[in-house]
Amino acid sequence: HSACITALKSSSDSDYLASASVDNLIKVSNIKTGQCLKKIESGHLPSPNHLLFSEDGTQLISCCSSIKV
Repeated sequence: HSACITALKSSSDSDYLASASVDNLIKVSNIKTGQCLKKIESGHLPSPNHLLFSEDGTQLISCCSSIKV
C-alpha cells in the first residue's frame, strides 16, 4: 500500500490476510509467504474500513463508513 492501512482481516484458516488502505486498494496476501496474491480497486469513497472473509475463505466483503442503514 502507498497510504495508511484502514482495515486488516485474516481468513478463518489463517492462510490469507486482506488489507484495505486509503490508497483505495484491497490486497489479499498469503500469510506464510507474504506474497500479494491479488490487488483490487475498492471503489469505496471514503476508503474501505471493514473487511470480512466468507467462512470458506473464497469470498471477501468490504464496506466503508459512508453507508447508512
